[in-house]
Amino acid sequence: MPKVILHIDMNSYFASVEQQANPLLRGKPVGVCAYLPKTKHGNGCIIASSIEAKKVGIKTGMRIADAKKIYPGIILVQNEPAKYRDTTEIIFGILGQYTDQVEPYSIDEAFLDLTGWVANLSQAEKLGQEIQHRITVEAGEWLRASIGIAHTRWLAKFGSDIAPKGGTLLIAPDNVEKIFSSVRITEAWGIKQPTAWRLWQLGITTLNELRHYPVANLLATLGKPGYYLWANVNGIELDGVAQTPAAPKSIGHSYCIPKRTSQRSYLRPILAKLCERTGRRLRAQQLEANGIMAYCGIVHGHGVGGSKRLPSPLFTTPDIFRQADALLFSRPLPDIATMVAVSVFGLTPLSQQQSLFTDILTPKRVACTLDAINDKYGEHAVATGAMWGTGNNAPDRVGYRKTVAVPQTQPAITYIPDFA
Repeated sequence: MPKVILHIDMNSYFASVEQQANPLLRGKPVGVCAYLPKTKHGNGCIIASSIEAKKVGIKTGMRIADAKKIYPGIILVQNEPAKYRDTTEIIFGILGQYTDQVEPYSIDEAFLDLTGWVANLSQAEKLGQEIQHRITVEAGEWLRASIGIAHTRWLAKFGSDIAPKGGTLLIAPDNVEKIFSSVRITEAWGIKQPTAWRLWQLGITTLNELRHYPVANLLATLGKPGYYLWANVNGIELDGVAQTPAAPKSIGHSYCIPKRTSQRSYLRPILAKLCERTGRRLRAQQLEANGIMAYCGIVHGHGVGGSKRLPSPLFTTPDIFRQADALLFSRPLPDIATMVAVSVFGLTPLSQQQSLFTDILTPKRVACTLDAINDKYGEHAVATGAMWGTGNNAPDRVGYRKTVAVPQTQPAITYIPDFA
């Protein structure tokens, strides 16, 4: 039986959630910021823009100063991660009622394997329309989702990318050629300008040309990525819907500094807070890290910092902070800082291996106990002295690639397909 895959992508998600929460923002250009600038020409960037903002040329990732030049009336809102997570939990709770195979791809995207739950793509399209309706009723009337439906994961994602906002697009063998001819090659998932340039050198300028190009030639020129490109546009499934999320390769946090300074007394507590949040996530997943990276962006130049592998794994916040502090602040900064970042890598499952020379288990138990207290009484209910004075610096953040667990509920489809 052919696979039936549905991909759902929430439209302008963070901004739409803000508009849902505040009706006065609806229908207006809204930009969600990591933090609001304190001056007219303050620093910062737009991390999400509403549909209305995109129509006037304001894109995600644009600097606030540039956005105001394009549209002085842009409404700026500071992001509230808890609000987005709560909304995503509602949406993923709906998705989990239609299949037991849901892959959260990001905080606003998911793949659903509907094979066996529906008989064909047309029934999946009706199911997708029902999901869209339920989201507006149960999560918020201002929230819209684009849905792509196909026999493979890649084509379903491609379909939601080019579908009308709030609409559905079904890609089947009998209409794929027509759909491919209506879009640019760079609109396809995974084909950016550098890849498009490599394909152009082979004489491939459209998706249909890629579809009919000899796969042996692509393999000879581009290697394995060439085969993946050819297989994706030809409807050959390579990945499938993942039922369990992939283990992270790294865990980290960063913070753009609203107060531009090179003072260690201001920057070190922020670094400590970022290390605490990194450590909390590391311990929550029962992992330890064998490497660390710390970086500080500066006004002029490429920034300072570095990364290194460690002889013994990191698990506790003090150990993470000690290593990050040595990488960044062992010498004075050469210029004013613009951002601070820390991440740990080389992640492996937590080991209970003891040391002959030092007690490593007690600090681990203390760290887990402090995490349990903060889980119960609120973030930073107990905090290290190194974080003193951070206040609202380095607040909670949520990225698009962060996911929310799908509630483990027995799928109970409310839409009963007509198999006649």
